[in-house]
Amino acid sequence: MRTKLTKVLFTKSKVKFSSIKLPRLPICIKSGRAELKEEYWNFIKNTIPTIHLVVTNRCNIFCKICYANSYQFDFRYDIPMKDILQILKKIGKGKRVILIGGEPTVRKDIFEIIKAIKKSGNIPELFTNGIKLANIEFVKKLKEAGLRKVYLSFDGFEEEIYEKLNYNKKLLLLKILALKNLETFEIPIVISMRVMKSINEDQVKNVIEFVVNSIKNKKPIKGILFYGATPGGRFLI
Repeated sequence: MRTKLTKVLFTKSKVKFSSIKLPRLPICIKSGRAELKEEYWNFIKNTIPTIHLVVTNRCNIFCKICYANSYQFDFRYDIPMKDILQILKKIGKGKRVILIGGEPTVRKDIFEIIKAIKKSGNIPELFTNGIKLANIEFVKKLKEAGLRKVYLSFDGFEEEIYEKLNYNKKLLLLKILALKNLETFEIPIVISMRVMKSINEDQVKNVIEFVVNSIKNKKPIKGILFYGATPGGRFLI
């Protein structure tokens, strides 16, 4: 089966290739939509350093502002492992392969996917809500599989924020545990914060101070990504 591409994500700089223009980085790859020509794979292999690999559209929580409109029992889209291996063969080596979704950790074969990325000569990274990373054994297995970095969704230090965004689910403790477990196994972390007016905009300062202090204390937190909450996907607030 030929692997396929659905869309290209954000960037400002562009590189001209033949008669088309494609973003420099990152590329987002899915399977099951439009055919990707061999010349495009060659372009990715020789030019694109970062791949966002969408491995599932399922998730273990139900965020009101989910860009992917993901939910737990949606099986419309899980890339088969054979397609993942085919993609890894075509993209070349030395690339950051960031697993995204949905929530990538809902896949039972997440450790095998990470191992396959590492074996292919690329760098496995993970974008996650952190719920399953509250289990220290799960994080240990991620480390052993070869995971190199985690982008952790973290929207503030008040439980009320998560209750508003996730239908009264209390998630703050799980997020804190995920941070502690990642620190235990020295897995680099980038905090990913969605900033929403009247919900958590007052938390920006607290999150910045937390990250700065963590860096000063030589903890594995490496930085922050801020996102504005703009309409798209589910967006029910």
